[in-house]
Amino acid sequence: MAVAKIVIERADKQKRFAEVSKLLVDQAKRQEGDELHDLQPLLQELALLANDIRGLTVQINSANVVNGNMERIAERDSLDRHIKALSAIADAAMPRPGFRTGASELRWVANVDIQALLARRDSLAKQRRELNVTIQETDWK
Repeated sequence: MAVAKIVIERADKQKRFAEVSKLLVDQAKRQEGDELHDLQPLLQELALLANDIRGLTVQINSANVVNGNMERIAERDSLDRHIKALSAIADAAMPRPGFRTGASELRWVANVDIQALLARRDSLAKQRRELNVTIQETDWK
């Protein structure tokens, strides 16, 4: 089975895992006097999903070692972190309308070159997209 198909199957199971987890969190408490719901079936499904996801992840990681994608994936993850950090820095430096309400209040100014940060972020995002295409091409072979 192509790695991409395993990735899709894992994504489906991760989505269901999140749904079941939310159901369990929502039903973990009840008002006194309300009907008691048996959560065991959901807890069992959660455990099965966790085990399935682990197995699929092992298959994906093993295939990625063989097909040479491990380095690419590590690079993509690093780019994701860098892009996220640059976005957060630029966002924090952006002026906010209505932030300053009176002339006697402090005036905040950016301590970084916002446009340069955004340009660097966009460059890294392009690099990430190109890298992701290479990863996906390898996954579908």
